[in-house]
Amino acid sequence: MLGRSPTFTAAVFGLALGLSGSVAAAELNIAAQSLEGALRELGQQSGRQILYSPDLVQGKRTGAVHGDLDVSAALQQLLRGTGISYQIENNTVLLRGPSEAGTLELGPVNIAGAALGVTTENSGSYTTGSTSTATKLPMSLRETPQSVTVITRQQMNDQGLGSIAEVLGQTPGVTVMHDDSERYNFYSRGFALDSFQYDGVPTSDFTTNTNGLGVRDMAIYDRVEVVRGATGLMSGVGSPAGVVNLVRKRPTKDFQGYISGSGGTWDRYRTEMDLSGPLSENGALRGRVVAAHHDNQSFIDYYSQKKDVFYAIGEADITPDTTLYAGIDYQKIDSDGSSFGQLPLYNSDGNRAKFKRSTNPAAKWTYADSQSTKYFGGVEHRFDNDWMMRIEASHWKGTTDQLQGNIVGWGPFPDETTRIAELQRSRVNYKINADSVDAYATGPFSLFGRTHELVVGLNVSNRRSDYQSLDGGSINVNYDTWGNNPPQPDAFTFQQSQEYKIKETGGYAALRLNPLDDWHVILGSRVVNYEREGTLTYGWKPNDPSDDSAKKTGKLVPYAGIVYDINDIHSVYVSYTDIFTPQSLFDKNDKALEPLTGKSYEAGLKSEYFDGALNTSFAVFTIKQDNLGVDDGVRTGGLAAYKATSGTTTKGFEMQLSGQLTPGWQMLAGFTYAQPRDKDGNRINTNLPERQFKLSTAYKLEGALRDLTVGGNVTWQSSTYSEISYPMDARTDEGSFAVVGLMARYDVTKNLSASLNLNNIFDREYYSGYGLYSSAFYGDPRNMTVGLKYQF
Repeated sequence: MLGRSPTFTAAVFGLALGLSGSVAAAELNIAAQSLEGALRELGQQSGRQILYSPDLVQGKRTGAVHGDLDVSAALQQLLRGTGISYQIENNTVLLRGPSEAGTLELGPVNIAGAALGVTTENSGSYTTGSTSTATKLPMSLRETPQSVTVITRQQMNDQGLGSIAEVLGQTPGVTVMHDDSERYNFYSRGFALDSFQYDGVPTSDFTTNTNGLGVRDMAIYDRVEVVRGATGLMSGVGSPAGVVNLVRKRPTKDFQGYISGSGGTWDRYRTEMDLSGPLSENGALRGRVVAAHHDNQSFIDYYSQKKDVFYAIGEADITPDTTLYAGIDYQKIDSDGSSFGQLPLYNSDGNRAKFKRSTNPAAKWTYADSQSTKYFGGVEHRFDNDWMMRIEASHWKGTTDQLQGNIVGWGPFPDETTRIAELQRSRVNYKINADSVDAYATGPFSLFGRTHELVVGLNVSNRRSDYQSLDGGSINVNYDTWGNNPPQPDAFTFQQSQEYKIKETGGYAALRLNPLDDWHVILGSRVVNYEREGTLTYGWKPNDPSDDSAKKTGKLVPYAGIVYDINDIHSVYVSYTDIFTPQSLFDKNDKALEPLTGKSYEAGLKSEYFDGALNTSFAVFTIKQDNLGVDDGVRTGGLAAYKATSGTTTKGFEMQLSGQLTPGWQMLAGFTYAQPRDKDGNRINTNLPERQFKLSTAYKLEGALRDLTVGGNVTWQSSTYSEISYPMDARTDEGSFAVVGLMARYDVTKNLSASLNLNNIFDREYYSGYGLYSSAFYGDPRNMTVGLKYQF
């Protein structure tokens, strides 16, 4: 019987907690969509509880249902052609597949769980039912004692989020700084957010400012989970900012797929395909393939980019309890007219330089080409006692080749009178290889008559990278008349090289103790062995390389959290963890700074409504750090110098709402205030806003417009400023600003939809980042994208 299967999972839908009683005919408004999403809306609009196995509906789609219908009539329309039958018992609806004979029985099914699951694809939601990024233990957002945001597949589709930079741009509490045409840096709570995971596995593959991670394509991901605050338990060496976990799409047991195409302003064109399903009759062998091609010009003169993405993964159930999987993730990005740094901020007299948004400071012949290939595979075994063990290994290889020729915004600065600027020409090559292994086991255990949870694991990573830059010489150009076509360099001379070998081993364990029904205590620790061998060689002293090596053995990073359930809706929590981050920063004597250390404290209130379909949170936090590297002018060769400062403190608070407000209305919104200060109370990282508000929403209309979904997004930030003290004192201020976008999607049929995304509708002129060498990057002007998508 269906109710007696140990793998059966109940999905419960209700418009409000405690809703009961038989509901007769009701005015229903359910658009064409995935069958899972349609069943969720039917449960919410009718007040019924609908129970089924997720595998039963996975990959299936259905047509629209509208009108004054009872539940039985609505189910007949939704389930037509699926082979799924139903049985109504009082206020509960039970679904069964064509192979399940006899009468359905509810059996020992737990119907108290959240309606949403871990996977966000086909959920139609802007929130999730479970996340494990913070502690590796699968918990709801309310159960996790840290600030967590999940950007779901539905939000990425609705808002047209195609890159990790665009995803983090809509993530509350995260600041995206656009350094130049190819590179981004991300920040949270005032500090660099540079810790990334793939499917929960820490990676040292590449930083945000190398090899195109900032423009990494999102076609292959189900969701992006962002934990803000120190996460040393799960993310290797602990960063005070947080961690970003990119969760890949997985194969499905039922066939599903889509093809899509879009076009937009500045000749932006994109095609995308996603096919998933069984490769054997019983679905024990299944696979998924995702491919995308992106080609675009830009509002920036002479700049263009092409991107190709390919992703393939296969899964095999070699026994009912053991699954093997393997895959490849490939991305190639070729950019022409690419800039290293962006428009200079200052003239030689210290006044602000004046350039149009469309001005490209790079020569037409510049380019930036990168390739990224990642192979991964693993095994997952589920034991009879509800324990699970998983082992994954991966190999990553990345290369970058750049020919650079840029007007620079530093010594000498452009001359406003003569219109003369210096153009630097160079060649850059970067190679990286990284191997990693992650193994962990998790499951429940009993102690003192209560059930608790434990996870133990081990990460091992080994990264090797080589960077080399060659100087092609500097020339002067008249930036009014040069036409972006200066002479290319005839020859190159050695400028600098960097060779790194980084090994890291981390063992971790975490307990979730449940001493009382309403109290939950999470205790954990990570033991880190970190070794970095770095050699930096400069052209002005080729026989005297600088050493950037660091080693730490047995570094203990503790973690603790307590959650108290006030009632069925609200919980309060506190959490604490240590900070430990080795730094590749140098002082004026070419000596590497000691690792950043500190402590992070957080407390908050979390609430969930409508069986977890809507989540809210409020958090206050304090971060204390020592050995923070701050700007200290320049060192030999004009390179940046830093000094370590202790007593740095960041205080702030965050508010967030995510999920469904009413049937058909999804929203993610958040406000953040973070105040980083040095020991004397002075503001640090002034080019980052201290206050941010972000909102993304989509609403499905009713009545005659029931096939139309409308929405939009707003990003607001407070004022920032950037200043320099060498070779002159100068400062750039940017006031607070907001950028607004709109979206619409129309379901032409149950399989075909058309979409429209309008970005920066008020054409706000603003800086999207302060870049290298006293430069700034303009945000995109008003633009639009239209698309068609056909789903199988």
